[in-house]
Amino acid sequence: MKNSLIVLAAALALAACGKDPELATLRAELARQDAEFRLAQSRWEAERERMDADIAQLRGDLARVGKVDPSRPLAEVVGELSRRVAGLEVKPEPDVQARVAAIEAKLESAREAGGGLTEDRVKEMMAEKLAAEVAAAQPTKDFVQVLTRLSASEAEKEALKRSIVECKKLQLDLLQTPTEDGRVFAEEIVDAFIRVQDAVYTQADLTKLFVEIAGTKVPRDAQGRTYLQVIEEAKQKNRDRIGRLLSPQDQTRLSQAHADWSEFELGEADPWRDLFLQRFEEYERARD
Repeated sequence: MKNSLIVLAAALALAACGKDPELATLRAELARQDAEFRLAQSRWEAERERMDADIAQLRGDLARVGKVDPSRPLAEVVGELSRRVAGLEVKPEPDVQARVAAIEAKLESAREAGGGLTEDRVKEMMAEKLAAEVAAAQPTKDFVQVLTRLSASEAEKEALKRSIVECKKLQLDLLQTPTEDGRVFAEEIVDAFIRVQDAVYTQADLTKLFVEIAGTKVPRDAQGRTYLQVIEEAKQKNRDRIGRLLSPQDQTRLSQAHADWSEFELGEADPWRDLFLQRFEEYERARD
């Protein structure tokens, strides 16, 4: 019975990997049944230890006949206790047995529907589930990967993409606005990232650039804001839009992927893509 429960528990755990709500419920029920079984087993083991001790004591008394009650032969008492021990067996209550049998029948049906679960397939499913869980928890800015983690509808995912595109385009337009002394921060940012990747720039060079962006005011801005202040306001608006769009669970998944919801990489739809390709080609030509 014990081995049967263990095997059943393992199989149910794996079947639940398929996100079948019924199998997940069965798995929880089996865990409870297993706990009941283990409690019954521990009680039986304690009772058996007590009986074994009684038998040992009586066998010793049998060797010292003068110390026992002559009205009842010790051999008879020993025989009775031995029969009790031999008859002991770990048996859950009938209702527990019936529920476990029902679970086993449902699991068998699920296995037949899925073509059966071999030991190798069980291991393979466990490895796949673990790999999926690890991948889902890894930070990433790849928007395509992020979308696979969300439970949002296709329409919601499309709206999410539009919101991020809008925010990134606003940042690009802003940073392409020349400073009072003619600097174009958008080009400088792209150039800096290319040079960092090529080990021409260090992280310190990149940090210095962002400090300059943070302290430089946007020309002719009515509120006298810096480039960074305008960018942060745009990011907050993007976050507010997405907060109204996605469920709390999907918002958590988004943050697990990347804390800044405005920095996901959108591939061909990314507003920064054309500028990056242009500056990269110019950088490559200059190196040649």
